[in-house]
Amino acid sequence: MIRLTIVAAAGLAACTGSTSVRPFGGTYALATVNGSPVPQPEYPQAINPMIVGGVLTVGPDTLYFVLSLQPVDAGGHAAGDAVPFESRIPYSRRGDSLELEGEGPGAGTILGSNVRLVLITPPSSTGFSALNTYLFTPR
Repeated sequence: MIRLTIVAAAGLAACTGSTSVRPFGGTYALATVNGSPVPQPEYPQAINPMIVGGVLTVGPDTLYFVLSLQPVDAGGHAAGDAVPFESRIPYSRRGDSLELEGEGPGAGTILGSNVRLVLITPPSSTGFSALNTYLFTPR
């Protein structure tokens, strides 16, 4: 089983009071990886595979995280069809915080209309691992 370490953040709009909380939910599209638009390498030290898209769907107690990964050859050219990488991340919400299962309190924060996930990807077959920041925007 692949183990991901996750920090999630989603955004709040301006609140009318200290207890006002923007609704959180729906579907978000991947906008950037590590601050740059997609496509981007899944492992920054290598060119294979490339992240070419993604979707985050927020359920009442689970985040559904899907990346589209495009295999590439040594020259960086597409090699075959894109394949999905899917993960389900159970969470609970406490005010502005998202508590992710297995991550303890404070693993995520709600901050605007976007959702940011910071994931430590498991080592690839070449031994690379990566800390990637994914920014999702509302669809």
